Amino acid sequence: MTLGKVTVNSNGRFSLRIEPLKADKVVEGTVKDKAGHVSAITKVIVNDVIAPTAPIVNAVDNRDKVVSGKTEAGAKVTIKANGKVLATTMANANGNFTATTKAQKAGTVIEVTAEDKAGNTSKATKVIVK
Repeated sequence: MTLGKVTVNSNGRFSLRIEPLKADKVVEGTVKDKAGHVSAITKVIVNDVIAPTAPIVNAVDNRDKVVSGKTEAGAKVTIKANGKVLATTMANANGNFTATTKAQKAGTVIEVTAEDKAGNTSKATKVIVK
C-alpha cells in the first residue's frame, strides 16, 4: 500500500500527512532522484504514543478486598489510595482486571490507572469507597 508521494525541498526535507497508523506497523520509504535512481528502502516502526483511556472501575465498599473493572487489554493496572500502591495486576485479553487489596475505610479515595505495553499511562479513575 502506498501512503503517498512528496517532493523533497531544497534543504533535503519533506513532510507527508497520513492517516494515523497502528502501533508497531512498519513503514517503508525510498527516495528517487531526478535521474530515476532509487535509494535503498528505509524502514521505520510506528511507536505507540497514545495512553489508554481511564479504566472503568466497579463500585467498592469498605468490606471489599478486590478492585475490579475494565481497561485496555494487556494493560498493567495500578490501584492506589493516599498515594500508596495497594495492588497491581494485568488486564486480561478482554480488558477485564481484578486485584486483591486490603479492605479500605469508607470515604477513602481509590485511584486506578492503566499502563499499556509502550509505557503510556492513562488518567486516573477515582472511586470513593462506600
